[in-house]
Amino acid sequence: MASKTLLIDEKAVHQEGNTIALATASLAGRDLCYIADLSRLEIAAIMELAHAIKASPADYRFSLAARQMVMFFEKPSLRTRLTFEAGMNTLGGSAMFVDQTQSPLGERESLADMARNVERWVSLIVLRTYAHETITEMAEYARCPVINALSDLEHPCQALADFMTIEERFGTARGLKFTYVGDGNNVCH
Repeated sequence: MASKTLLIDEKAVHQEGNTIALATASLAGRDLCYIADLSRLEIAAIMELAHAIKASPADYRFSLAARQMVMFFEKPSLRTRLTFEAGMNTLGGSAMFVDQTQSPLGERESLADMARNVERWVSLIVLRTYAHETITEMAEYARCPVINALSDLEHPCQALADFMTIEERFGTARGLKFTYVGDGNNVCH
């Protein structure tokens, strides 16, 4: 399979410092199917970049200019959809939403065919689906990056957002004790 397309404007990232620059080089164009797809350094870089963008969004206004993101959601969403759309739009890209709640992905055409078509039109595919296999199969066939926005197994973007909130509140997650209260499902994983 060919390498996936670059997604982040490297010039803007390299200005932020070595942690972001080094990790971004390894993250560029990669899928995020599992939280384990990320190293500790990459997670630290994502957190550093997220805090920088949140503190000064205007500095990143054109980071994703001329990039398109499509979101296929088999499960309804409010926060996940709006945060992905707001993030993409704030960074200068465009977001497209495809409601798949009435027609599961892979039903009308195979995921492989769908991936091969969609990759030609967009820079990024975001999936919110019931079956984690839908995400991994789409990632296998699409040449653009695929992001898991929730599956039956994991919700890596929510986990990253939760850790960002912890860093904002406590400064670091280091040394904190965690207790998870709720369904032992995707976010917990």
